[in-house]
Amino acid sequence: MGTDCADIPKAERLAVIGQPIKPQANGVNDKLFSMSFDDYALNGKSKEMAEKMKSDTYILKELAIAGQMTVFYAAPNTGKTLIILKMLIDSIRRGDVKAECVYFINADDNGKGMITKLEIAEEYGFKMLSPNFKGFSVAAFEAVINHLVGVDDCAAKVVILDTVKKFTDIMNKQASTMFGTMMRSFSSKGGSVIMLAHTNKNRDGEGKRVFAGTSDLLEDCDCSYIMDVASTDTPTGTEKLVTFENNKQRGDVAQKLNVYYRSDQGMDYRGLMATVEIRDESEAKKLMQSADVEQSRKDNIEIITAIIETIEEGTTLKTEIINSVAHSIAVSKPRVRKVLEKHIGGDYMAGYRWEHAQRNAGDPAAAKRLKLIPPAS
Repeated sequence: MGTDCADIPKAERLAVIGQPIKPQANGVNDKLFSMSFDDYALNGKSKEMAEKMKSDTYILKELAIAGQMTVFYAAPNTGKTLIILKMLIDSIRRGDVKAECVYFINADDNGKGMITKLEIAEEYGFKMLSPNFKGFSVAAFEAVINHLVGVDDCAAKVVILDTVKKFTDIMNKQASTMFGTMMRSFSSKGGSVIMLAHTNKNRDGEGKRVFAGTSDLLEDCDCSYIMDVASTDTPTGTEKLVTFENNKQRGDVAQKLNVYYRSDQGMDYRGLMATVEIRDESEAKKLMQSADVEQSRKDNIEIITAIIETIEEGTTLKTEIINSVAHSIAVSKPRVRKVLEKHIGGDYMAGYRWEHAQRNAGDPAAAKRLKLIPPAS
């Protein structure tokens, strides 16, 4: 039975550690063992390594490159898993990714969600794993990664971690660093890693999402995106626009990407996935504007109601409406003005509630008057 290192007095341990490494005979030709940086030089391996590291082959089109570590940060219910799986399936269909080499590790789901995603995995040929099933665990994950690295069998393999916090403590600098080092060993030999992570609850001073945890995961990865979502209610459900903003890159990836999906009442997960599509910037701006107006409508019900009542009572000039509403419900004039301006438009279903009155030659102030938009029937 071996001796535990802790049982050896500290002085003896330090003495052993401090001893220089002595050359030893190799037992074959009695030449001394040499230790040199030359023994570790990679010269002559460039072609072999290049074959394993195909340049700018996308795992997820425009977002994640093969052989890299990519992190996607998003708040819960943004739709990160939905979008990533849809883009993965698109890559499999195009032939960019071999389905049998993809390992989707679902560690953040309920029973029903697991079954649905497993059925999707079975349909498209990629593998799904989940902790506590068939003996899979964090320790098993680490053992497999280290084995693949050791036998140099990482090339073309894709590992998707949903979510990464189930495999390391992202709040612990040392743990995050060790995890990043392990995954870097995997990607440096041709493996691809996609990690889904969360953002903080609070936004920064500019109103943007901020990644959760220490900066180590961000520092260790090759590419990173912050995802944010804007939602708009529809008569049958909700429209969502998810914006991917790049905050670190190595290679030709999108700086910004807008992805749309829709949730209708009674729609299942496959139905949701079928609505996922990339939108161009002009379409995205329209959706963002609609989402902004809709959010304002939800946040300012009292002010909007007071403005409607004021117009119904015959006050139609903007300045008079602002003064009247600010006084009646004890809200600042700048806030009332902001809400008033935001909801000027012609489409009731888009969240607008009043519009400019028609110009009248006999009324110089007509351009500053508002009239209500009738509710949609």
